[in-house]
Amino acid sequence: MTFKGFSYKEKAFLDMFILRLIIIYHMVKLFAYGTLMNEDIREELLGRNVEAKPATLCGYSIKKHPILSLYPVVAKTEGECVEGVVFDVKVEDFPKLDHYESQFYKKINVKLNSGDESLVYVENKNDYNPMI
Repeated sequence: MTFKGFSYKEKAFLDMFILRLIIIYHMVKLFAYGTLMNEDIREELLGRNVEAKPATLCGYSIKKHPILSLYPVVAKTEGECVEGVVFDVKVEDFPKLDHYESQFYKKINVKLNSGDESLVYVENKNDYNPMI
């Protein structure tokens, strides 16, 4: 979502506000391309079996995370696609998912190849100090 004329903090607040409204009223789809593709990890993390379906995210590619080099991150890349899975997430799942993904990732809204809207975790370049 684009908010022209707002500061970074105001945009972040509006993004979170809209995300909270969406979460309160609907299940949200989450696209996973790394460890959350694993059914056992999802079940252990969320405390229940969460079925996932194959999905494709075009306009992105998988890279090594610059800080957590053992883990992947998706980055905008024209002409490439990422294969992964998509699953439904409840409001109470987000604190667990956010903790699992850490402050080095943030959620953004994307459109999958299927046309479905989904959240995906991408690199969070704003909330960590790479010099630590």
